[in-house]
Amino acid sequence: MSGESDWDLAWGVSSTYNKRLYGNFDLFVDASVMALRDYIDHRFLIGFNLGF
Repeated sequence: MSGESDWDLAWGVSSTYNKRLYGNFDLFVDASVMALRDYIDHRFLIGFNLGF
């Protein structure tokens, strides 16, 4: 093994959106895509937070 890494084919992007709806009630949306050579991982979340 030469100890070298080929990171030319690695990339990723992520984004999060938060919106206060009422008082302590928030909506969030989170999305991400990460790739390394032939492997691709993706995630998409929608949810609510209630602070008290």
